Amino acid sequence: MPNIRVLTWNAYGGSTANLATAINSLNIDVTVLQETHNNGASAFYNPLNALGGYTVSGPFIENVTRQTPTGNNFHPDPSVRRSYAVVTRNATVGAVAAALVDYTTDGAYVIPNSAFNAGMQGFTYRPPLRVTFTHNGNACVIYNWHAPLIHQNARGIQLFDGCNALANDVAGGNLVIIGADMNNNALSANRFAAFDGLADGYDHLLAANTVGANPVVDLRTLAGVTAVQIGYLNALYAAPHWAVPARISY
Repeated sequence: MPNIRVLTWNAYGGSTANLATAINSLNIDVTVLQETHNNGASAFYNPLNALGGYTVSGPFIENVTRQTPTGNNFHPDPSVRRSYAVVTRNATVGAVAAALVDYTTDGAYVIPNSAFNAGMQGFTYRPPLRVTFTHNGNACVIYNWHAPLIHQNARGIQLFDGCNALANDVAGGNLVIIGADMNNNALSANRFAAFDGLADGYDHLLAANTVGANPVVDLRTLAGVTAVQIGYLNALYAAPHWAVPARISY
């Protein structure tokens, strides 16, 4: 039964020096970051790039301009200047590839020809970054997502939960993880029903196609994790953007 260590964090305003210390100390396999908010500024990424044995992928801008079926552009919401990033442990993780989910080609939705109507229906909202990788040779997927702001939240969650990309990954049987700042303290019971996991404030770490009675466990509760290591994780906490660390069995 493989175990993978995963961390999700909205990094806006946080210290990546503290993050690098936590990742290295706890041998985190995959870290997904939302709202890096700097478009690759070296001051943000330097501590992560300096980590021995890890690779930083990104930044990936959180939103892009798409087109209606008739070729009319509908432009992203103002979050266009924010970015995703992924940090992976070289000893255990390989074949990393990432791209934003494109709802216009996903097949689950009929996209309006009107750019205005497309915007009103949520297609300008931030989509998730779909990241494929191998963990010790096993194919896995993690969705790194920064949800729309709270007044757009229900539609954004509906779009993500209903997209074919997510459904097909879950049906494929490999480990599927969602690491997200949901901009929401709780999810309705019918959302992401195939997933189980952890939530802390707005931040969620969920997984599907797991094994065992308690497959998603907060790293801070594991035997052998020291008070010093827990302190590294706690140093990342700044409400409402919590860092959520887990061991996932699959």
